[in-house]
Amino acid sequence: MRLEACYRSWVDEVITRGEVWIIGEGDLNTVIEDPSEDRDLNLLFSSRTDAEQHRERGEVFPPIAVDDLPALLDRVEDRGEGLALWHGDRWIVADPAPLAEELRQRVA
Repeated sequence: MRLEACYRSWVDEVITRGEVWIIGEGDLNTVIEDPSEDRDLNLLFSSRTDAEQHRERGEVFPPIAVDDLPALLDRVEDRGEGLALWHGDRWIVADPAPLAEELRQRVA
């Protein structure tokens, strides 16, 4: 599956489910280094099952409603961080601002 198709599938699944999942320790979500830029990537999962596949990186937190996600993505953008979206069997690196805008348009 092409990268753009994977991204579209991730967005569609998140909108359909109405939630996203994160993992972390304590009250901090897990981030990883971006392999191509000097920034951290916040991990987002389209399902609890996907998040549970990565327990070595932290515990699964309660879901975040898609309606709340654009504001969270705005804060990620303000910090100069990016996103690592897990879908199927791979990470998709994405910028938060375009995803936030798409969610605002599609969920409204």
